[in-house]
Amino acid sequence: LPSWVGDAVMATPALRALRESMPGARIELVGRPGLHAVLEGLAWFDAFHTHEMRGWLGPFTGAGRFRAMRFDAVLLLPNSPRSGLFAMATGARMRLGWARDGRGWMLTHGLPAPRDREPRSAVDWYADLAAWALQRPVSDRMVTLACTDQQRADGELLLQGLPRPITLLNPGANRQDKRWPAERFGELARRLVAARGGSVAATGSPAEREVVRDVVQA
Repeated sequence: LPSWVGDAVMATPALRALRESMPGARIELVGRPGLHAVLEGLAWFDAFHTHEMRGWLGPFTGAGRFRAMRFDAVLLLPNSPRSGLFAMATGARMRLGWARDGRGWMLTHGLPAPRDREPRSAVDWYADLAAWALQRPVSDRMVTLACTDQQRADGELLLQGLPRPITLLNPGANRQDKRWPAERFGELARRLVAARGGSVAATGSPAEREVVRDVVQA
């Protein structure tokens, strides 16, 4: 999986295509801590393995457990050389991914990156890679998430008493330059309530407490 939450979410059309094309296959995800909670409500994979790839030794740390699983193939959604090294360390006989950033030699099957410089959504990067690997088009590119029963119950408890419909804002980001200003979120919240009624809630990680507070105040 990609490292960041947003990128992992944008990979969901690719995951759906894998499951629909190979309903009898065992599909296992490898990702950083925290991603399992985001994706576990989906029915498109059979297992999730937490793995950190920090530093150049990261791809090889704990590689023995993946070699023991004897994967037939690894589909690399990230483009980094480290993920290519990880794929090699698993011992998988097929390693598929975008052949870019000098890592083509790490793959058994590499898809050359487009030569044009047109901006592309991460959704399309991942879905195009899955389409090439599966040798079939991926037409459904709707990003999708789902809750487990426990997540839904926990969410209902948190939102208890708020007028419906509820709009949830998630204003945080890993870098300041990726954050929309708090006052803009505040204006959006006011317009939503004026147009639809209901209420607006803001969420974030413990490290984003100040960002959430500023949005609520706005």
